[in-house]
Amino acid sequence: MLTHRQVEAFRAVMVHGTVSAAADALHISQPAVSRIIRDLELHLGLDLFERSHGRINPTPSAFDLLEEVERFFISLDLIERTAQEIALGRRIGMIIAAMPALAHTLVPDALGTVLAAHGDLSARVLSMRTVNVVRMVSSRQAHIGITAPNSNLFGLQEVHKLAVPYRCILPAGHPLSVSKNLTLRSLEGYPFIGYSPGTTTGDLFDRLFRDQRIALRSRIDTHLSQMVSAFVQRGLGVAVVDAFTAQEHVAKGGEALPIDLGGHEFEFSIVMRENSKLGKVEQSFIAAVNAVAAKLSDPVPEQV
Repeated sequence: MLTHRQVEAFRAVMVHGTVSAAADALHISQPAVSRIIRDLELHLGLDLFERSHGRINPTPSAFDLLEEVERFFISLDLIERTAQEIALGRRIGMIIAAMPALAHTLVPDALGTVLAAHGDLSARVLSMRTVNVVRMVSSRQAHIGITAPNSNLFGLQEVHKLAVPYRCILPAGHPLSVSKNLTLRSLEGYPFIGYSPGTTTGDLFDRLFRDQRIALRSRIDTHLSQMVSAFVQRGLGVAVVDAFTAQEHVAKGGEALPIDLGGHEFEFSIVMRENSKLGKVEQSFIAAVNAVAAKLSDPVPEQV
């Protein structure tokens, strides 16, 4: 039977990089960690590490397993925190799991309004991929999820759906900053910072580039909008991002312009478990999300 100690040792090696560092973190001997890892591999029938010259390197199977192990430890951490809060006489009033692009932008703005109106409310915000948002809400580890549109909701209900425009973001002083009526074709000839394949925005742009026969040179791609903005900020290219990320980009000294994508917008959904009822706090949060999104749907003023 798989043991907690085996999972803990595996995670420690993956996180700390070496058996000796994992042993220090777990307060056990290095041979003990090596033995636990060998027992785990034997039990699972998997080669999790390649051993060479006294070092171990994770195999692709180890990285696949780590994703599930991290979810397990997140669950344990939530249980421990909840127990501590009960012991202290307080409970988290609302746990929100959100895709990263919104956990770092929309959620803080909306939550600030909610907390101001509910002085005794406490909240926890978790940033993760859409598939993990769905899992957190369906397993009752989060009250509300904010995700990209997803047809596989696994026992969840979509309680609200919104959309905001995409914006073209540029480094300060870029030649395109004086342009009007931007389209994707306007970006040809400039290094492009894109989204990784498999992301909602990345797949959309790949389809648009293909359908419109647009040749954009993707200089860098990443799965996080904050990283896209960071690369553009440093002059490594131009990009198209959601209006929330564009607002943060401008606040850091970059520039953002409207871009015509043929009616395509950045869509997202607020989800809860099936048959869940919207309480006053949830209604207040959705209203705050609406208000934040509405501001970003307004036309962008011309930049001087």
